[in-house]
Amino acid sequence: MEVKDDTFEQFDSKEWIGCGKNYPESDTPSHILAARAALVYLRRIHQTSRAASSTRTCILDSDESMQVDGLKEASQATGKTRKEETTRQQIIREMHAVLREYQGDQGIGTGLERQKRWIAGADNRTPNSTEAVSQTLAGNAANAVLAAGQRAAIVVRRRLKLFSQYRVPQVNQLSDALVGVPNSQQQHHELLIPGTYGIVVVRERLFIGQILAIYSQGGGKAGAHSWQPSVKSIGSVSYLAMQIYEHMILQQFRAIHQGMAALQAVTFEHLPSDRFLRRLSGRIALSADGRSLELGIEQFSVYAELLGNLPAVLAAIKSLDAARRGRKADIGNEEDN
Repeated sequence: MEVKDDTFEQFDSKEWIGCGKNYPESDTPSHILAARAALVYLRRIHQTSRAASSTRTCILDSDESMQVDGLKEASQATGKTRKEETTRQQIIREMHAVLREYQGDQGIGTGLERQKRWIAGADNRTPNSTEAVSQTLAGNAANAVLAAGQRAAIVVRRRLKLFSQYRVPQVNQLSDALVGVPNSQQQHHELLIPGTYGIVVVRERLFIGQILAIYSQGGGKAGAHSWQPSVKSIGSVSYLAMQIYEHMILQQFRAIHQGMAALQAVTFEHLPSDRFLRRLSGRIALSADGRSLELGIEQFSVYAELLGNLPAVLAAIKSLDAARRGRKADIGNEEDN
């Protein structure tokens, strides 16, 4: 498209402002100025009347708002400045600020989830609070939550009974795996979350495992296994996705097991909760490349004690597995007591 000759005479380099910077005409090559002039001309002749009247024409006078060179001069040239805020506008702005402060987080669901939030909000509690939503459950949903809690308690009692029966050391710690809400009576307990380290049994051997994901079964015998960000009872866990570390020497453990040395591959496992013996408290030193970790003295003494009683541990794990799968009636019958 041809550009009229007088276009270049009408073009002002101050009109070309991009990326927050002004490109002076003296520092810009002539062919760049010509190209810019053509673009400005095309924009002007194709601009609709609505677009011309919808653009921002008010420019602030404060120095903080002049982040682009030339805007202040343009404001003085046009005589258009921002009007002072009226008292009414100040009141409205403050009201909206207060409303946003007490509005809370935005809901993420519709249907039943939205209804629960509304009912919880009417009870003067945080609309998105998990506790508030759970207290509004009724019918089958409430029964499912109650059944899951009872099932978790049964699993903990079963672990305590079988680990005691086979005289496994640390029976109190193994019964609930040191998983729970910390309080004055359970000072060493913590919620089970991804990233937690623990002692696990895999293929009749003892390993250190790091939790990558937690799965828990929903209400009912046919409930689906879904991902959970955290659990407060080992009895609520159905499966754990874990990375497994093999004992190497002293307090050192390695991610690449001896059997996988040729492939240089790390090992992951999908384990039921019965294979998770207990959570390891305290900080564990993991190497920068993630290929090895080192236990503290107290942590390694816990591992060594269980390793020294591995036959009893395996016997208890076998009975736990049989009870979970319903293959042993005398163990499964304790749920009725």
